[in-house]
Amino acid sequence: MLKEREQFLKLRLERRELQRSLVRRSVVEHEFSELGVLIRDRFRALGKRLRDRLAAEVNAKRVGEIIEAEVDAILSELAASRRQG
Repeated sequence: MLKEREQFLKLRLERRELQRSLVRRSVVEHEFSELGVLIRDRFRALGKRLRDRLAAEVNAKRVGEIIEAEVDAILSELAASRRQG
C-alpha cells in the first residue's frame, strides 16, 4: 500500500510539472504568426532600402557584401526582438 501511494504521489508530481511546462497551442500559433509577419515585413523592405546603393554599385562582390550585411542585420534584429518578447 505504501509503495502504491508513493507511486501515485510521484505520478501526480510529474503531471503537475508537465502542466506547468506546457504552452497553449493558441499562444504558440500567435507567436509564430507575429514572427512570420515580422520576417516578411523586414525582407520586403530590403529592396527599397538597398535599391539606390545597389544601383550605384559596379562591383558585384561589393553588391553581395551589401546584401549579406543587410540580411545579417535583419536576422540579428529578429533574434533580438524574440529574446525581448
